[in-house]
Amino acid sequence: MIKSTLKMLLVCTLLAAPALSDCINNQMSGLEQFANNWLNSNCAMPNWCYGSDFNQSQKVDFIDYAFIFGSREPLLLVDNGVCNVSIRNVVIGSPSTIESYAAQQLQSAFQEAAGVTPLINPATPSAVEIRLGVANRFSAGVGNSSDQAYAIRRTYDNKIELVGNSAAAVMWAVDDFCNEILHISWPIANDTPILDGGMQSTIAIANLCKVKVPDFYYRGWIIGDNSNGFGYTDLIGNWMAHNRQSTLYCPVEQLGSIGGNPYLKHLARGITTETTYHNFAWLVPASIYYDNINHPESYHPEYFPLIDGIRVKPRDSASFYVQLCLSNPDILNIVKSKITETFSSNFPKLKIFGIAQNDGSGGFCQCTNCLAWDGNQIGTGNYSNRVAHFFNLLSPWVAQRYPGRLLGMYGYAETQEAPEFNVADNVAITFAPCGRNYHKKLTDPTDLYNAEIIRKLIGWLSKSKDVHFWEYYFYPNMDCCPVPFSRRICEEYADLKQLGVKGVCSQTYPVDWPSMRVLAYTVSQCAWDTSLDYDAILSNYCSLAYGPAADTMKAYHLLYENTILERVPEFGSALQQFPGAFNLSEMNQMDSYLSSANAIAVANSNQANKSAVQEQYSIFQKFKTIAIDPATIPGIGPNVIRDPGAEINDPSWFTDTMSNIGDYSFSRSSNFKHSGNKSFEIKCEGMTGVARWVQLYVPVNPGKRFAYRFWVNSTEGSGGNCEIYVGGSSVPITVAWTNTEGNWVQIVVPEILTLDNTYINLYLHSLGEGTVYFDDLFLAKLPD
Repeated sequence: MIKSTLKMLLVCTLLAAPALSDCINNQMSGLEQFANNWLNSNCAMPNWCYGSDFNQSQKVDFIDYAFIFGSREPLLLVDNGVCNVSIRNVVIGSPSTIESYAAQQLQSAFQEAAGVTPLINPATPSAVEIRLGVANRFSAGVGNSSDQAYAIRRTYDNKIELVGNSAAAVMWAVDDFCNEILHISWPIANDTPILDGGMQSTIAIANLCKVKVPDFYYRGWIIGDNSNGFGYTDLIGNWMAHNRQSTLYCPVEQLGSIGGNPYLKHLARGITTETTYHNFAWLVPASIYYDNINHPESYHPEYFPLIDGIRVKPRDSASFYVQLCLSNPDILNIVKSKITETFSSNFPKLKIFGIAQNDGSGGFCQCTNCLAWDGNQIGTGNYSNRVAHFFNLLSPWVAQRYPGRLLGMYGYAETQEAPEFNVADNVAITFAPCGRNYHKKLTDPTDLYNAEIIRKLIGWLSKSKDVHFWEYYFYPNMDCCPVPFSRRICEEYADLKQLGVKGVCSQTYPVDWPSMRVLAYTVSQCAWDTSLDYDAILSNYCSLAYGPAADTMKAYHLLYENTILERVPEFGSALQQFPGAFNLSEMNQMDSYLSSANAIAVANSNQANKSAVQEQYSIFQKFKTIAIDPATIPGIGPNVIRDPGAEINDPSWFTDTMSNIGDYSFSRSSNFKHSGNKSFEIKCEGMTGVARWVQLYVPVNPGKRFAYRFWVNSTEGSGGNCEIYVGGSSVPITVAWTNTEGNWVQIVVPEILTLDNTYINLYLHSLGEGTVYFDDLFLAKLPD
């Protein structure tokens, strides 16, 4: 009877003090826990009756009730410019790198918010001590079992505890505290803390109690940048730590050898490394197992796919379009050896070992044993039965030897269709929604492309307990065509969570980050809380990033995004589609918004706000130039491409088909031409692959800016890109297009920086069916 009455009393209290409901509702049904432990006199460490014994007196009574539900005197952290706070890492031994980083960032946030500098781990604590640490070091834990959960609370003895179930969650608790109490956040990946509003001479808190758990477990990115380790740049890594991002993808083979050990850098920012990445070529390299001259002792062509009666040898690197003979039992043993080397020796804290087919379509083995593994998928072009069978053979060994670790498998390309049977519980699926339309919600059933992706996704969700996304929130030429579909991504996350998706990570490149800052911030917020509204997120971002220019910048972003979403219903090529979506009046309006915002920022903003506005203004200036033929720019230099219109059969042009996959023919065609008498033609006459016209060593001036243009005409089913390699760079500038429906379309790259290089290599690719024509290529130096 007492407990029943108390429950009613607590409900009434919560209604009167809704600010506390977040804490109670999240702490293991805290309302019921408190009632069930009422007058319990046997409370003790480690959880003190699940936190109900708030003052740790060994008994749950009205004193605890008053602490939890009563109104308390404000706790002065900063009093009229005087710092009353110190920061303590609660640790056994030394704090982890991420916990030390969290303490330093909290200290810098106080400096930015109030001009004070709390001491970290002083011998004598200040009047108010903020204690950071992992939950098992505190008498009361977090109240939720997820290793990504954290709690923020004011204790009975007037300490503040920022507690996480992992070191990463401690950092996220600090970020939450900085945002809510100090009004400090890091919305932009430039290490600059942003103060929302003016500096505070006094900072006080009364009741403080919350527990937070993310909606998505996997929240992060696949960032290709080999300058600082694949999948990592310091600025983006720091930004992820400040915005509760949990995951970065990186190939196993690049974890410890490039850019100062990305694996350790990820750990230092509380980031989990996901290694499900195209790696058949690394697991079983042809340079070792298919080289009878240099490695006769390990010569095993039977490890590679039997295709049309021949064991196909892949290229040493990447190995597009060529897979493995998975049914060969030696492959299983080779993979086990790699797993042992990775989990036991090199990367003991790694959670997922990815085993993923090489990129590109096709190349699967046709031997009798492999075909037998296909089951009902035989002859359909789907191979998830085969690949999942391999994983299910491997998973018991991993479960026994490495409990708690996972194997990573792709739901990608030929494995995007789910298998006919369940995969093992210790297999995590990275599902790649290739072919989706980003201008509609993925869960929009009216879009035929997206409806097909969802059908396949639901199939995987019925076969696996852990399905998360490898997304593609990037595209060629983002540097001048900012992302317009942040709203759609935000809208679909709640639907994906309801379906059972465990999270989303997206591929991107650091060079594109300025054009996707709104998207990155939106993803970081919505992946944690899928119920958030996009307009509120955009308003918050604009306030933080642009300061006094927030309203004007929000108007710019909305005009740009909404116009493209309304007039380009199907996403294809940004350069091809985005500029034409706007009329002259709308272009002038966006220019006016940005000019006004720049003037406001220069007059009233701090340097961070000014830089954020000016960055977007610079991107828009590039966007305006896309519709301009660079050959018409006054003072433009001469065209440096030899035979730019296929007119004279210049031998500097040559053709090839990558990995000899695909049925293509090449010609200098007189059937279609933009001008003159001929154009460069690539015609697919059967199986698709990657076919290309190539011109190498196009001469350029070092240290200059060049502009590039070409015309393309493609038929239904065709598509492709042009890759521009500046000097010996391994990362191209890529310009893509989709079906032009038989019309000539101009594609412009408004600026190419040559740096210290003296040449550029050009590749004109066809990546699909149909026929593609190229004509009137132009590359010239822009005026100084």
